[in-house]
Amino acid sequence: SVAAWQLREESARQTRVALRLIAGSFIIVALYIGYQAWWHLRQHTEAAASPVGIVVTALAAVVMSVLAFKKRALGRELENRVLVAEARFSFVDAGLSAAVLFGLILNAAFGWWWADPAAAFLLAAYSMKEGLQGVAHRRHKSTA
Repeated sequence: SVAAWQLREESARQTRVALRLIAGSFIIVALYIGYQAWWHLRQHTEAAASPVGIVVTALAAVVMSVLAFKKRALGRELENRVLVAEARFSFVDAGLSAAVLFGLILNAAFGWWWADPAAAFLLAAYSMKEGLQGVAHRRHKSTA
């Protein structure tokens, strides 16, 4: 919704606000994913698998990946930094779906209950990096 809002009226101010909102969203998602991963490791929580859940999760990973690539290509074509940043957020969504899927598969195949939270920690780190880079880029731009 941030990208759609910014695309309606592309002003420098809206671009700055949109990039700030996306950076903040990355940080919030990173904290949430990191906390959930820590909680599941601490509680020794195993993911419950169902055939329907596995199919839906696999489809979500594919759809979100395609969406991310399309958004990135369009953002580059339009030279729109907000849409490119939003595409990175869609990659995180795709990664979350893939992490859940691999966690379910590894738990079912090898009993590795910890695989899903471990993958979630990696995604949380990536999301935090993206958010902090967005904030740092914004600060660098405002002091230049």
